[in-house]
Amino acid sequence: MAGETILIVDDSVGAQDIAKRILELAGYRVIEAGNGVAAFVCPEIATVDLAIVDTDMPGFDGEETIKSMRAAQASHGVPILLLVPEAKAEARASQSLHGANGYLLKPYEPEFLLRKARTLI
Repeated sequence: MAGETILIVDDSVGAQDIAKRILELAGYRVIEAGNGVAAFVCPEIATVDLAIVDTDMPGFDGEETIKSMRAAQASHGVPILLLVPEAKAEARASQSLHGANGYLLKPYEPEFLLRKARTLI
């Protein structure tokens, strides 16, 4: 099913653009935030069906973003997909998802992103 709203939280404009194109071609509506603070104060946060959050952002990183989303009434129940850089996969393997519902290694194949999005929504 498509038409749902997905929030992409990534400090890389290129990574946002790639994910946005993949998801919009599949029929999803996409909102972008360049960092965790922007995501947390996004006026549409209460209507988001899925948040895709990069782990490596300066300042308010993925873990802090997820923690804040889980603590807020408007976004505590939003499914979250954590994007983990492949170079850090081994270090992350022994850690928790920090409240996320799933993870995806970056870089990823478009079909893997779509499969994870469909599963979590």
